[in-house]
Amino acid sequence: MARLTRDTPELFIEDAVTIVENEQQIIAAELEAFQDFCSAVESTTPHSPTELPVATQDRKSSTDGFASLRESYRETVMSVPHFDGEYGESLATNVECEFGADVAAMLASDGPFGDHHKQVITCKTKELVEDRKQLLTALETEQDSLERFRDPVLSVLDAVESFERVDSAVESPALSDGYRKRMDTIERRCHELVDKRQSEIVGDRRALSLPISGPDLPSYLYAELPVTYPVVAPLTAILELAAGFDPTTQSDHSISS
Repeated sequence: MARLTRDTPELFIEDAVTIVENEQQIIAAELEAFQDFCSAVESTTPHSPTELPVATQDRKSSTDGFASLRESYRETVMSVPHFDGEYGESLATNVECEFGADVAAMLASDGPFGDHHKQVITCKTKELVEDRKQLLTALETEQDSLERFRDPVLSVLDAVESFERVDSAVESPALSDGYRKRMDTIERRCHELVDKRQSEIVGDRRALSLPISGPDLPSYLYAELPVTYPVVAPLTAILELAAGFDPTTQSDHSISS
């Protein structure tokens, strides 16, 4: 009988679903944090050049705007549960990674917080909020895709696993031809599933505006799995098996991850 090795490829689909679910929790937390930070920026009053000086003990100095925002950033973005484990960065480093060098330098300032600063930081924060929303949508699509492909992939693997080796002593042309036709059907099904899955991956790349030269969503998500493409990998393994399939052979065929 054609058998699979102990590390059956389809099990990685379950691992991939878990990874996507965990990533959704991370991105959702970051989305909420950036929304809260955006609210903090919008509620911060910018310095007015015509503002008359008053005693610092009577009001919060307008030059405290950046210091207040730095504290708000610590209380929001840097306070998400996964921050230390995922990033472990200083405020300056994280702001530069998220907003760019210009905003990082701006937020590090101790000068007056003006209208221009407020507009720039608000705009950049809203862009990060939209990025997280877009990524959350892509993750939901990826989870749906994994769950939709799980049963078809398992069905193909079961079909391969059900093959019984034909003993050469009782070999018959009709039986061999039947096995070959069954394998041809499995090959066609594998190609259909691979093409459909790859089309979805390309669609996700476009939706996220990822550069062609950069990693796609599965490469980003499944870097720690034994396979980068948990849907395509088992199907590719089956196609490799099918390419050398001989229903009259005495040896077992096996698929590895």
